[in-house]
Amino acid sequence: MKLKIENNELILGDVFNAIGIETDQGTFGVAQRDGGIEIVLNGETVFVSSDNVKDTLIGMPQEIVDAVEGIFDNSIDPCRPFTGQPQTMLGERGSTFIKPDSVRIRDLADCIVKAFIRAAVEDLPSKLEIERLRKALDANTLNYNDLYLLDLSKMDPIALIQNTCVEIEKVMGTYPNIPEAKVIGDSV
Repeated sequence: MKLKIENNELILGDVFNAIGIETDQGTFGVAQRDGGIEIVLNGETVFVSSDNVKDTLIGMPQEIVDAVEGIFDNSIDPCRPFTGQPQTMLGERGSTFIKPDSVRIRDLADCIVKAFIRAAVEDLPSKLEIERLRKALDANTLNYNDLYLLDLSKMDPIALIQNTCVEIEKVMGTYPNIPEAKVIGDSV
């Protein structure tokens, strides 16, 4: 069963993530599916592959555009487009492939350990322990057991993701992997 609207109500089928939107023009539905999104608009259902989303959204009500962007911004669908800001992991920076000849599985694990420490070290109660872990980060002498010192309930999970990606870029030798800034008027 697909996403559809009956009697102004959103009916969910086999979808991952869906939003019903009430607008002046009626009820619209937007759903994430494997490899793209499904939009119900004025009684018609349209499936859009992830790589064609931006073109399809042209001319659609802003509420639908916002819903589609929100679904992709918060999903982990591997087919979603890189539509975030260029310097973020959801934008052009995130489209960089991991180099197979420079990153091993152990390297990824080490990157995750470093990212955990960077994301949570400031919340440790002991200033000495904070300083020790900072030095261990710089000297690459961290121990996996250092993770047990962290209070993960205070850690920002998005910081963990960002830190992990930065550490991977360092291993690949691509850090800082920031696309060239584009100047528009007085803004970057």
